[in-house]
Order: sequence, then structure tokens, then C-alpha cells
Amino acid sequence: MKYTNPLRAKIVLFSALDKKFTFNEEDWLKLKTQKLDDLLLKLFNICPTFRELESKLNSAVISLGKPDENIQAASAIVQSMRALYGDISPSTNGYNPFNNAPSPETKTPVNPYQKTGLNDDGNTC
Repeated sequence: MKYTNPLRAKIVLFSALDKKFTFNEEDWLKLKTQKLDDLLLKLFNICPTFRELESKLNSAVISLGKPDENIQAASAIVQSMRALYGDISPSTNGYNPFNNAPSPETKTPVNPYQKTGLNDDGNTC
């Protein structure tokens, strides 16, 4: 999002979430009350898949017109949110960030203070 105009990103997000931003006074007042982070979180909450996120943003860009101005903002939003969808597998019914079930790749942490059978009584640091 480094090279994206935050206001343009908010307009694209607003259009993806609520309705097409029409640049009238009412829309500007609504947009002014919204934080960029809150809009990103709302979009994440209503888009269970990355593909749906892309679809919502594409629809917003199309509805706003002037794609040259909005594609860059939508692309930056997609790139910044891609990592949020990294742990969601398509076969799961829902994302549960508090699921503490160990995965097969999870290894037991090594306790450096555990006795290993090696005699290091004379070795001190």
C-alpha cells in the first residue's frame, strides 16, 4: 500500500462494501468517518475466500469507472490482504484462528535445559 493513495483505497473499499461511491456530500461524510483499517477488516470479514475478495474489488473498480485510477488501489489492497488468506485451505468449512490442533508439520519444541544423557558437568559457559 506504500504507493497507493489512501483516500483512493478508501473509496474502492467503500464501493466494495456498501454501494458505489458517488462523490456526493453524503458519501464524503460517510467515508470521512471510516478508518482505512476498519474498512479492510470489514472486507476481510465478508469475503471468506481470496477469490471472493478479488471479485468484490473488481466489481467496485468497474462500478466506479475510471479504471486507471482505481485498479492500482484495488491491486494494492489485494496484495496487502493476500497473506491473510494464506492459512485458509479451500477444503475447510471455515477459518478458525483459535484452532490449536497440532498439524503434522508441528514439531515438539526442544527444551535446552532437559537432560539429554550427555555428560556436560565439566562444561560451563
